[in-house]
Amino acid sequence: MARVEISKNNYRAFATVNDIRGTFREHRVELEWLAYFITGDQTMAKECVSDACLLSEGHNGVFRQWLLTWARHATIRSAIETQHDRIKEAARKYDRTGFVQCTREPLKQDAIETLVRCSDSFIARLDVLSRTALVICGIQNSPIADAALMLGISRSVASAAYCGALDCLEAVPCEHLTKQNETQLNI
Repeated sequence: MARVEISKNNYRAFATVNDIRGTFREHRVELEWLAYFITGDQTMAKECVSDACLLSEGHNGVFRQWLLTWARHATIRSAIETQHDRIKEAARKYDRTGFVQCTREPLKQDAIETLVRCSDSFIARLDVLSRTALVICGIQNSPIADAALMLGISRSVASAAYCGALDCLEAVPCEHLTKQNETQLNI
């Protein structure tokens, strides 16, 4: 990878292979969780992160200041590629629902914490398309149009999948609290 010197202060704008590897190593748990949430498979998630790191090493022009963003994007892209057929199959279901407009705001920190804490529950409840839309739009804060482009689906399908994921996200904390209260009453 070529280095570009920006100024006399010897500041490198572009990341080296070692910078990229370091970012993937330092943020491995987070990146594996992103891939796991999309794929629903721990082994596949680890492979996605490794694949994303290898592909990133071959890119020229990854800015150092964007390394973590790049690593997340590359990991999500790798997970999407492994789930391509399942995403296309799920998209057919949403395509029949018609256009669904939902307010697209990034998830708040407590919602992300719920997602992480209850990952297995969400993986069981949501299809791969909804989970992926939730990662792209809710966690990564990308617009629906970008999610549609990354997934190779229409904006209306991406919007419907994201709305479905948001509905599920709103329901799970309530169920979680109800079960917690029932357990406390039985003690």
